[in-house]
Amino acid sequence: MGVQVETLKSVLDYATQKKPQAVRPTYDDQPGHLVWISALIANEIKELKPSPEIRLDTILEPIEDKVPVQDVCILNNVNTLTEWENYTSHQSVTT
Repeated sequence: MGVQVETLKSVLDYATQKKPQAVRPTYDDQPGHLVWISALIANEIKELKPSPEIRLDTILEPIEDKVPVQDVCILNNVNTLTEWENYTSHQSVTT
């Protein structure tokens, strides 16, 4: 199961209403791996020189607004093709 549509809507609604620099939903006080970033911050991030020391979470942590949600799927963390294949192989498909 993936992130719920309602979770995405609530993050986008919050961003639209509050105009933060970034929004990170949380589940049970744990930061989610879904994040909304303003155009201003996205442009600043794009201008950074690539470096293994630069992490998005450390850039956003001091400026992000945290929004509690009731969607455990925001805690899923998929960074590689292997992780994606492993994640999707354990998902059930319902029609």
